[in-house]
Amino acid sequence: MHVHSLGMKAKGLIGALVGGAVALVALLGACSHEIDSPEPATGKVAVRLALAGTPGSEGAERTVFPDISGIDEYALVFTSTSGGKGHSETVNPPASTANVTLEVGTYTLTVTARKGGADIAEGTKTGLVITSGGTTSESITLEPKTGTGVANGTFSYNVTVPAGASATLTITTSTGETVSGGTITLSVGANNSTMSLPPGEYRLAVSLTNTDGKTAGFTNQVVYSYSTLTSAFTRVFADEDFEKGPDPDPETGSLDLTIAFGQDPIPFNNTNDLSFEQGAETTFTLTVTGSEFSAINWYLDEEATAVATGASYTPANNLSVKKHLVTVTAVKNGKSYSEIVDFTVTAPAVPAGYIAIDSMATLAKIGVDNDYPLDGQYIQTADITISGAWTPIGTLDASGNPDDGAFSGTFDGNEFKIIPGSDIEVSYDFAIFNSMKGASIKDVHIGAGSITLMGEAYSLGGIGNTAVNTDFIDCSNAATLTGQSVGGICNYIMGGSIINCKNTGTITGSSQIGGICSSAYGDSSHTTVIQSCYNEGSIIGSSSGGIAGLVSSAAIIACYNTGAVTGAGKSNYAGGIAGTLGGAANNGTGYITACYNEGTVSSNETRQSGGKIYLGGINGRSLNGYVAVTACYNAGTVSYTGTGDEGNLYIGGIGGYYAENPTGTTKFAEITACYWKAEGNPANGIGAKRDAQNTTEAAAPASNTGTFKFADNAWPTTGASEGQSAEWGTGDGSGSGKYWKDLGSYNGSYPQLAWVK
Repeated sequence: MHVHSLGMKAKGLIGALVGGAVALVALLGACSHEIDSPEPATGKVAVRLALAGTPGSEGAERTVFPDISGIDEYALVFTSTSGGKGHSETVNPPASTANVTLEVGTYTLTVTARKGGADIAEGTKTGLVITSGGTTSESITLEPKTGTGVANGTFSYNVTVPAGASATLTITTSTGETVSGGTITLSVGANNSTMSLPPGEYRLAVSLTNTDGKTAGFTNQVVYSYSTLTSAFTRVFADEDFEKGPDPDPETGSLDLTIAFGQDPIPFNNTNDLSFEQGAETTFTLTVTGSEFSAINWYLDEEATAVATGASYTPANNLSVKKHLVTVTAVKNGKSYSEIVDFTVTAPAVPAGYIAIDSMATLAKIGVDNDYPLDGQYIQTADITISGAWTPIGTLDASGNPDDGAFSGTFDGNEFKIIPGSDIEVSYDFAIFNSMKGASIKDVHIGAGSITLMGEAYSLGGIGNTAVNTDFIDCSNAATLTGQSVGGICNYIMGGSIINCKNTGTITGSSQIGGICSSAYGDSSHTTVIQSCYNEGSIIGSSSGGIAGLVSSAAIIACYNTGAVTGAGKSNYAGGIAGTLGGAANNGTGYITACYNEGTVSSNETRQSGGKIYLGGINGRSLNGYVAVTACYNAGTVSYTGTGDEGNLYIGGIGGYYAENPTGTTKFAEITACYWKAEGNPANGIGAKRDAQNTTEAAAPASNTGTFKFADNAWPTTGASEGQSAEWGTGDGSGSGKYWKDLGSYNGSYPQLAWVK
């Protein structure tokens, strides 16, 4: 274990300009490994501004802190001294954290506090090392700027002297020299005034004598002055102070901690590393010793707010597998103290009945080696890079359906990554799992990299290609994927669910393209749901959606998209959530409920004869069959920027085009209580419809029933009237009518889903 002391002496305050110095705790989390990739290896720097110097009640008057409310910004400048790349970051109060990503290398970090365009304080840390796979911590103290051209700070005092007493206030430098005008005779009653002090550290003394010759007051009080800031001191003396005598000098000391592993606490051992297994029942407890400490706060990693208060803190046993930092701050006699403790959470032992997967070699054994059966239970115990020739796990029959060679077991990625290497060879359909049937996939994460299908290759899924009755839980993709039919998590799913998954990679293709799934199908015996997922990556393709390219007899619930969705090709259908909704068969259905889009939806293809371009904030088009879009909204721009005047072009704030069932069923599409923002080209919520009597596409929308332009008198709510829906209900996200956290307000904020942090 390494304990980094920031214990207070004259200049060791952790308060940000609150104890005469600003301490910045740099929590450095780096990538877990380097890979052969076009992207340089980086490390994450989470710089926390520790503003923990609020004085406690006892002895709080013994240190005069500057008023920091006037600071405009803190400027962080990382200068590369070996490798890496320079970077600048600005923190604006009241923010207390800045997350910065730097390339691997060695840096000098300079932090400057500014007010009114003037630099008033700064600190520098040299030899700051960003490594791939490492974690470290540093603290930086900002000292007042001194020298020519630096404005003075202001010292303000308000001292009340009791009747019959004589009193003197003295200001000296930290080395004992009286400042100009620093000896002030105080009169009986209230004494209020200010004086100008150059930036720096000073000592304040007040001495009183009454008619009986008794004394009161104090010496050696610390005063800090910063350029353009005010340090204010207030003290009321009374007759009883002469009975107590002068206050003793302020105490100094350190913030001591003990540690306990289920037994009596023992002092920290500052030389031994501390680690424990993820999920272990017995972790450890940290305790601040000494009842004189107050305002004790505990911070975990880069959290800006305290995760616990009080004398003791026990880290949760489900922390992620990596190195963590705990910072504790406390106040004693008006002084602020801090300690930083680092510890490592290791991967748990392989659970009973599970088989460990720690490399590409062991991953490739699944379904090939008798000791790695297709129906086995697997857990990933290390990051894995896929390189060279890779054969996806599981086989398909001649019709492209999972056969007896499909993966049917459980695979737990355990929060580790599977990373595409730059030399990966792709000759046909690609995924980690080619074929799955009745499988369970959870916590599998595809790391940054890229995969491009070549030649006859068609289907590409970040994790899975073809999945039947399979569940994907808590998975993600960060890779750039390029093919024909492409999905960030899986290419094709028939039955099962995709829950709590995300995509941040760019997805490009020529047919169905989705951030989460290319095509989601269902039927009377296969229920398919995509729920609580989101996409941040760019999606480009003919039938493209932030969540799914095609949704037929399946449902998308409580999902959102912020990535740009671009329709490509002579005919293209782009939607913030889904490209195409419904199915070619008469009984094809599709459902989108409680979803929203904030990304741009666009196409710049030239309109050609026979081409169709349908753009919608939620979905691009529907095919034949019944579809329902309920309680959704679009706040993104929907626009066509191409040229030409041939071919169909329909643009809607919610949907581009809704088709009618050829059998004559009048209930072909129900759009209920959906809202859109007028950004881009949409003139209506729906671009065009077919009605039951018209077998040709309408030149203008037949009806915009169920869609509403956001306005102060048109805002989502529950109820039975037009524009209202029970699916706008707020709650914990557990089910129908509880999907939303809050519904926002006009000219304020848009509705937010309950599961979104």
